[in-house]
Amino acid sequence: MYKKFYKHPYKGKYKFIKKWFDDREGTDFEHQVDVWLSQFDEEEKEFLLECLKRYSYFRAAEYNYGIKYVFYKFNNDNKNWKNRTFIFKMQKEESKVSNSDDFFVNFWKINDLKGCCKHDIRCYESDFDLFKMVTFVDDYIGSANTIISYLDSLYEQFPKLKEKPLHIMCLYLTKSGQLALNSYAIDNNIELHLYYYKTGDKFFKEGNYYSKQALIEKIALYNKLWAKKFNDENHKFGYENIQSLVSINRDTPNDTLGIFWKGNSNYKSLFDRCFEETTGLGAMIKNRKLQEKAKKTRLWKDNIDSYQNLLFVGYCARKKTTFDFRDACRRFNLTPEQLNIKLDYVLDKEYIEVKNSRFVETEKFWAQIKKRKYKDYFQDFINEVIEEKNLDIRNTNYLPCDFEEKFQGYSKKGG
Repeated sequence: MYKKFYKHPYKGKYKFIKKWFDDREGTDFEHQVDVWLSQFDEEEKEFLLECLKRYSYFRAAEYNYGIKYVFYKFNNDNKNWKNRTFIFKMQKEESKVSNSDDFFVNFWKINDLKGCCKHDIRCYESDFDLFKMVTFVDDYIGSANTIISYLDSLYEQFPKLKEKPLHIMCLYLTKSGQLALNSYAIDNNIELHLYYYKTGDKFFKEGNYYSKQALIEKIALYNKLWAKKFNDENHKFGYENIQSLVSINRDTPNDTLGIFWKGNSNYKSLFDRCFEETTGLGAMIKNRKLQEKAKKTRLWKDNIDSYQNLLFVGYCARKKTTFDFRDACRRFNLTPEQLNIKLDYVLDKEYIEVKNSRFVETEKFWAQIKKRKYKDYFQDFINEVIEEKNLDIRNTNYLPCDFEEKFQGYSKKGG
């Protein structure tokens, strides 16, 4: 029997917080709720608190637990899956770094599945005859439109994949998404298996939380408070009218009711949402150039001497369980494809390893650092003595003056 997720006791003002925070964190969040509610009148406050009591908020601990749980369900039903399939990331827009990228890395890291998880199924076309099933993982499935669009393009390109059972794992699956995927499978004669940690239905669905006249009144109240804060209808009921109430770790899906995450100059929302930068022509051209450059040149040298490579390993070791795919892409100016290449490299070359769901630097890595006389600097960095914003091993206080050439001497500027 899988161990039940432990919920912190909480004795504060808002009892629903016991699902999300311990006492210390809950006290901070109570203040945020009070500030947020101060933007509404009394009737609206009462309604919004009713919503929060039904809200699904995944703090870091439950996020990690959910990742373990959904894989446990899949593994329990498919004991021999490692001889039948890899687990692939559900692909989104190629030009963007999404929460799915971060989730995918966390999925294989927490479940210790690096060798079994692959980024893009299309790269394995020559091995499709060996697959007995097709397996994908994603963090959140709302309307399922993005997934269905991706599956359509995949099956159009590789029709034989339709003949193999389809397994999809996710942290949170809406009832709307579940219905859409089941209908898609029936229409296309696909054997579908869904595994998820939590599910939820439309908030304003008849009989879900309110019925008949009470439901009509609640919808009218929501429309009223929305009109006070926004001049448009965009995302009022969430993307595709999904009406979710969910936030996953550091982000909120856009099909959650907009009043909880959408803000403007006159309104501060309660939950955060990570907005992607719109991909314009300039960004598209830049991304293509980066991809072309990656094909022509290797991202890594034959050894780990380059300062960028050392920085990357140090970054992974420092971040441990808080490794953020989106942040790493920004930090090292990499596309998602390039970052996955780097992760594969440092793991395959055994410069970092995964222990207890954490990235840990290896003795092999420290041997290189000691050999290059960077040991004191990196030890301070990984132990968080040196702030990340100051991380630059080209600093001549720590590195050879002629780093790009051969090592001939060391500068001791600044002590």
